[in-house]
Amino acid sequence: MAAKLEVIKGVDVIMVHENEAYIYGETAQRCVDLVKTINSPQLWLAYDPANFVWSHRNKSNMRVSWPIMKPYVAHIYIKDWKVGDEIGSIPGTGDAQIKELLAELATMEYTGCITMEPHLEKGGQFGGATSPELFAQAIAAVRQLCAEAGLEYE
Repeated sequence: MAAKLEVIKGVDVIMVHENEAYIYGETAQRCVDLVKTINSPQLWLAYDPANFVWSHRNKSNMRVSWPIMKPYVAHIYIKDWKVGDEIGSIPGTGDAQIKELLAELATMEYTGCITMEPHLEKGGQFGGATSPELFAQAIAAVRQLCAEAGLEYE
């Protein structure tokens, strides 16, 4: 990670590390350890609550992982998942606590990036797929959840 940051040193860019299953940064504690150890203003975290559900190895949830990672997060991935499923769920219908996360983001007046990554037809550690029709359903669900939470978006 330090070597990657050397490549972007002096460039106006931020690198994010996602909490991904089966790597060192699969837990909230390890993600924060990575950021603190590297100690660079160019390294932040991407928070993907569904990865905590998908991996089955980390029983963390938003109430546990979000407070630990929150000070270091620059980017949010919206993907929902039900424990034991092979593909993602429409946001707000799985176990990743998307509704609660969006409410928290609204409370803190979050202005960072939010990316959709629904994996509604195919899922896995290194990729996923979602048809345009299902992606539209996921976007509609997130817009509704944002409206309910009072989270403004562009």
